[in-house]
Amino acid sequence: MEYIRKLNNNDFENFKKVFIVFEAEPFYEAWTEEEYIQEFLDFINNGQMYGIFLENDICGLITIKEKYLKWDELEIDVEKSIYLSDIAVRKNVRNRGYATRLMQYIISEFGENYDIYMRTNLENSMSEGIALKNNFERIENKVETVVFKRTRTDIPESDKRKYLIRRRNKYEDTEC
Repeated sequence: MEYIRKLNNNDFENFKKVFIVFEAEPFYEAWTEEEYIQEFLDFINNGQMYGIFLENDICGLITIKEKYLKWDELEIDVEKSIYLSDIAVRKNVRNRGYATRLMQYIISEFGENYDIYMRTNLENSMSEGIALKNNFERIENKVETVVFKRTRTDIPESDKRKYLIRRRNKYEDTEC
């Protein structure tokens, strides 16, 4: 049986089982155990995480923060916004619609009362395609440079990210 549930204090291993995908292609981000713990605790204390499970095995997760401004140059109503921070699916269960279902879950829970915005790779973004099919729009002329430690030395530490937004009450329902 497949289900989505909110992650809690006891879900660190589930969080890490999915979040480790950011160490591989196309991100190659380098994370220490302490950084995984800090990221997990940040979402426990300042955000929310939802996992999609098949039986009792986590397949993917989505993380959000309410009333949070990721980047000062964005012109959004912070009080009426949700920041979709991460959407990730374990490599061995990709292409089964898990990321789409997670995104649609967040839209159904928050999309009526909040704008939902996200940041994604400038190029080759897996999540952008899902977002566009679910009525997100690109925020024009807002490109941010981010820096991450990398697992490969041939990958630059900095890359560019673009922003997308789904406006509240603008759409009747999603296409996917």
